[in-house]
Formats: sequence, structure tokens, C-alpha cells
Amino acid sequence: MYASAVPWTGLTEVPSGFADGTDEKLTEAEVETFVTNDPLDLASSTTLRGTGIASQSPSLKLISTVKGYASTTGSAGRLKSLTLQVMTRGQEAVSLETSTIAVTYQDDNQKVSVAQSAGATPKNSTAGWFATYLVGSGPVLDQDEVVEILVNLTGLLSVELTTSTSFRIEIRPQGAAPLVIERKTPGEITSVNTMPFVLETAPLELTSEATAHATSSLTFIDYLTFNVSNSSGPELPSHSLSAPFGIDAFVTYIDEN
Repeated sequence: MYASAVPWTGLTEVPSGFADGTDEKLTEAEVETFVTNDPLDLASSTTLRGTGIASQSPSLKLISTVKGYASTTGSAGRLKSLTLQVMTRGQEAVSLETSTIAVTYQDDNQKVSVAQSAGATPKNSTAGWFATYLVGSGPVLDQDEVVEILVNLTGLLSVELTTSTSFRIEIRPQGAAPLVIERKTPGEITSVNTMPFVLETAPLELTSEATAHATSSLTFIDYLTFNVSNSSGPELPSHSLSAPFGIDAFVTYIDEN
């Protein structure tokens, strides 16, 4: 035999939260507090509307031109070392401990690992990379600190770095996103050379709120405006997108429809 209904008082081992007979629900404010009061450790496969959520790892950003120092000059000149300045991209510190950072150089002829060397300078013949703090002190690079990284290539390359050559420097700190810098040497090498910015790989960063403009009516938005900047450094010329990027630049509008 069984009963189709029983009184609440007839139940045993009822959890204390239900003893008053009320199924209490969280308010919207309580839910928002649970979500915002502490970081959430989401699974790596978590998506938002079908799109993966990118992790925000500590990272570096370039804040200077890349300079190249010559071993020989002229139309057949050679570069022996490179310097660049970086800082953190946000509040997360980045360790520049020798044992936790990897530096590589690559061009069309070769890819080599560059070891740390405290004796390396821009103009001597001691191969290796070395970090000099211009603001702050190491070995951890904190927010607002600036470090200059030297990469001396003397004796490391089977084909020396010469004129009109595209190359790539990758700086990979442990636990942080790698910083990749691509440049091209000038057609005539002088004692000290500033590397041209590779426009085709220039990353852009949103630096303002988007503003909606309605010129013909108050019902529809006619166009949007917003500001962007070059997030890898100050070297991107001040032009409209159509000038330096030409037909290789595309702007796409997407909404739920």
C-alpha cells in the first residue's frame, strides 16, 4: 500500500533548511555576489555563446623601437646585436629569472636558442641575452617597471643578420604568454639601426568605449566610432587603417541576427 500524498510533518530526516516548509531561493543580488566576490576557476573548454574564453596569462609588451648594432656597415653590413624595451601588459608580474625564460632568434636561414649572459653588451662579442632594469629592479618585472633586453648574436648564426632581412625574436617567460617581435633590417646598415615596424602583423588594442551615432533618426544607429592603438609599441604611424594596411585590412560587423 502507498499514499499519494503525506503531510510534511510525516517525513523523517528532513534537512534543517527545509524544516520551516519553505523552499527558499537565492535573490539576484545574492547570485551576483557569489559570482563576483572571488575568482572563478573555469574548465579550459568553457565557452561563451560557443566561443572559447581566452585565459589572461601574465604577459610582456614592447614599448620601444628595436635597435640593431652593427659589426660592419654599408649595403652589405651585418648586425651583431639587438635591443628592445618591455614592461608587463597589466598588473600581473613576470619573472625574468635566468632559469625560467627562453629567448630564441629566427630568420629564413636558421632558428637558434640564445642563452643568458651577464657579460653581453650591444657592442662586444659576447653572445647571449641580458636584461637591464631601467625602472625598478629584478629579477621579477612588476607593473610599471621597465627592462631593456639585449640579444647579442655574435657567433650564434650560421648566416649573419644582414640587410633587408626579416627576423623574429621570441621571449618566453615561464608561466607567461610569449612575446613575439618581427622586424626587417634596413637596406643600408649604419652603426645603430632602428628596425621598421612590420605593419602586416601590427596588433590593435581597443582604447575607448564604442559610441553609437544616429544621424537620420532616433530609431536606428547609423554608425559606430571607437579608438584603437598599436598594443606592441609606439612605432605604428598615425594613419587611418586604409593608409598603412590598404586592402589587407577588413572590418566585420556581427550581431545576434
